[in-house]
Amino acid sequence: MKPACHPRHCIIRSPKNFGFCNLILYPEILVNYDCQAPNHPIGVSGKRLARYRIKAAISGELFVQSNMHPLLPYGINPVLIVDGESGCHYPRRGRGRGMASKREEAMRLNYKVGLSALALQATLLAASGAQAAEQEAARDGGIDDIVVTAQKRSENLQSVPISIYALSGDSIAKAGLNDVYDLASYAPSFKSDNVGPADPTFTMRGIGSNERGAGSDRSVVVFLDDIYIGRSSGTVFELYDIERIEMLRGPQGTLSGRNVVGGAINIVTKKPTERFSAAAEVTLGNYDLRQAKARVNGKLAEGVAASLSFTTRSRDGFYTYAPTGKDTDGINSTNLRSKIAITASDNLEILLSGDVSRFRQDGVSAKPFGVGNYTRNTLGYTPLPDPWTIETSRRGYAEVDLWGLSARADLTTDVGILTSITGYRHVLSDSAQDSIGLPAGYFLSYLSAREKSDFFSQELRMASLPDSGPLTWVVGLYFLRDDVHRLEGYDRDFKGQTSRPLWNQDARTTSISGFAQGTYKLTDRLNLTAGVRYTHDDKRLHNILTDESGGTATNGLTPGISAFDVSVQKNFNAFTPKVTIDFSPSEDALIYATVSKGFKSGGFQGLAPTAAAATRAFFPEIAWNYEIGTKTRWFDNRLQINLAGFYMDYQDLQVSNRILTIPGDQSSALRILTNASDAVVKGIELEVLAKPVPGLTLSGNYAYLDTEVKKFIIGTDGTDLSGNRLGKAPKNAFTISGSYVKSVGENSEISFNADYVYQSSMFFFIENTPTAEEPAYGILNGRITYTLNNWSFTLFGRNITDKLYRTKTVPVGDGAFSGFGDPATYGVTVGYKF
Repeated sequence: MKPACHPRHCIIRSPKNFGFCNLILYPEILVNYDCQAPNHPIGVSGKRLARYRIKAAISGELFVQSNMHPLLPYGINPVLIVDGESGCHYPRRGRGRGMASKREEAMRLNYKVGLSALALQATLLAASGAQAAEQEAARDGGIDDIVVTAQKRSENLQSVPISIYALSGDSIAKAGLNDVYDLASYAPSFKSDNVGPADPTFTMRGIGSNERGAGSDRSVVVFLDDIYIGRSSGTVFELYDIERIEMLRGPQGTLSGRNVVGGAINIVTKKPTERFSAAAEVTLGNYDLRQAKARVNGKLAEGVAASLSFTTRSRDGFYTYAPTGKDTDGINSTNLRSKIAITASDNLEILLSGDVSRFRQDGVSAKPFGVGNYTRNTLGYTPLPDPWTIETSRRGYAEVDLWGLSARADLTTDVGILTSITGYRHVLSDSAQDSIGLPAGYFLSYLSAREKSDFFSQELRMASLPDSGPLTWVVGLYFLRDDVHRLEGYDRDFKGQTSRPLWNQDARTTSISGFAQGTYKLTDRLNLTAGVRYTHDDKRLHNILTDESGGTATNGLTPGISAFDVSVQKNFNAFTPKVTIDFSPSEDALIYATVSKGFKSGGFQGLAPTAAAATRAFFPEIAWNYEIGTKTRWFDNRLQINLAGFYMDYQDLQVSNRILTIPGDQSSALRILTNASDAVVKGIELEVLAKPVPGLTLSGNYAYLDTEVKKFIIGTDGTDLSGNRLGKAPKNAFTISGSYVKSVGENSEISFNADYVYQSSMFFFIENTPTAEEPAYGILNGRITYTLNNWSFTLFGRNITDKLYRTKTVPVGDGAFSGFGDPATYGVTVGYKF
């Protein structure tokens, strides 16, 4: 079907003496082409617009949509440059980054798309009915490319020699993912849980951190549009209006804005375009789920475009509070994001962003659940059999308010592309929960935390121009300052002994780093990449421990701890190099090997029991990652198989472990961050994506992890944890997904989606106690969507079989106090796109 010609479409033919075709693209155009070279993909100046191969010499029209993927990656060849008016073309050979000659460099596309940083992806439409049918078959049968920026430049995911799991915005929407927490359902080596209601924790390849003190860092870090989010409470926002999510697995010691020792999650939001578009949807479900999302995008002025997105979500609690019979654990969240894109000149683009989020959750609590008889024999309490009914003597809550601003400027010069990224984020969280969940008179363990954090970051980098020669490079400087004020309390009532210690923590981290990475093309198929980063962290902490019981407590402080007022400071420095070699035996295959070093800064205890513990810094965590992998496509782009094997050697691994400040007294337990001597993580990650027939998509992701702590003795009783497995690291995990789309009439189609998520047994903590082991389980999800013109109607279900599984637990003696993953949920969504 031939699309209507946009009134502003334009084709400009360059002077013939340049020997190439120069096109200026507007938000929506029709470009005539005349392809005389069979089996060459259509493209412009080395930037592939479509992966559809032409089977014969044909002529037709190329329809460019400005609201889709970037006009990238570069260097996917052979490429045919075309200009329908003159039919001129310039074939380019070789598949490599940076292999263009000076003449080819002159062929670089000049384009304007409202704000030209906006994503573009072409859809090829044939002029004749036979040609249209042939190309539609190719489109339905092929696997779409995903463009990522993991190496600070836009590249095809399949050509990047890094273990990355990427989800497009369309995949996120179809899967019904609401937040970062939900990503664990689709990336087997990634785990997430709510240890605290406003403090989700993330683990990748078995590496993570449960420490939430002001003087420590996360092992797996989230970036929002290249802006570092240092506190886990700052990730409590909705995944809507998202372009893609990139999950970089393993240490990212060179190019990440902050050194990441476990992995990085890059969330890339959609950029505005001048072409008007809008969308809205409403969802209703069980547990009185009510959710609404809306987005509008368009032109404000010449060269200025903006977008605005909004979400709100509320539901009742999954738990019932026994004393009142009412539900508890309900949530309410609101999110707003706005972006403005400015094309200041042909060489300068500016992107301004702002977002604000509000999250509320009530009645948060754990409950006795697990093997053992600690609650019966020691406390004399018999737990209720229903896991979704709680009797806590004090209900919890969680409140998070956050906002952020960022500005990005890209200036193209004769030397390279100069990029400045400035970000500021503010997070205010207030939360509390009963980690035991028993009625009054038994055992109260009420943890509370109020935190305010402010982060300012500035990155300045220069990257080589696309197709600038055999060497592509990026160099940069990075500055971060974060200020965290955290009040953390522990209300304890055990056998008549009550206490209320309060830790008042003020921390400041100043981090400065410089980085450089380059890729040199040794041959047409062989590349060598080398990079290094130097990081200097200055950490300061003022920590005060006081008795807040007002003199009424039997023992004002928990047994085994004492009041203090200390101020500490320490510097941490590290070089983190990386060397990668990759080889492309064909256009559709990549083999790579990497050696890289990761670094996680040292710090200070938040919940230190004594002044001596508060002044003693824990060491930096160092990781060496040895990895080999392949990325391949088969059968005319219908099958994609990516495989990676890795060996990670950790030194001074930072782990959170439970200690008894008084041996044998379970009520004196605290979780302390300490350094294990060494740990080893070995594993395999497999991703398979197939489109065997038009309309059908099958995928599978598998992760195998073999983790071991080498030597680690903790506590005053000398508990030996050597040989234990790391926490939240199941040996086997996989996700299997299937999707089928079928046309059921003119302008209408129906799609069926299902996925099954499985993980083998795992331990929540490094202690590997039986009560902290979660058995193997699997979760089934499904969606059916009917689309008619601009309308869509979806019926969905998550955890359809209502599988009961734990997402957090507190082992005490031979018992455990736990929280659970969501039960079976279902609902309907109605959406409309303008």
